[in-house]
Amino acid sequence: MDIASRALVEPLPDGIPDTFPARAAHFNVPLATLYARTSGRPSREAKAVDQQYLYPYEEKAVSDFLTQCGILGRPVRVKYIPAIAFSVTRHRPEADRPLKPPHYS
Repeated sequence: MDIASRALVEPLPDGIPDTFPARAAHFNVPLATLYARTSGRPSREAKAVDQQYLYPYEEKAVSDFLTQCGILGRPVRVKYIPAIAFSVTRHRPEADRPLKPPHYS
């Protein structure tokens, strides 16, 4: 949970009014961010998770594989990494599988 969402949930100390400006000042969060959380807009971190090609455990598997290849003296070329990431997604249910490998630039 990000700090803005926590600022909306946690109780305020005695003597501080329960208003958005008071919460923003007490938790050191911009007031616009508090209003955005109450209207349902996700944080940047939460939005970024939905846009990633690999799930976190798949990302770790690819990272561990590339590290192990480097330790063994057989580093993988950068141009093959999208194909490796694509092959890791083959265990997913067919509805969740990506149709193409990720594009790198």
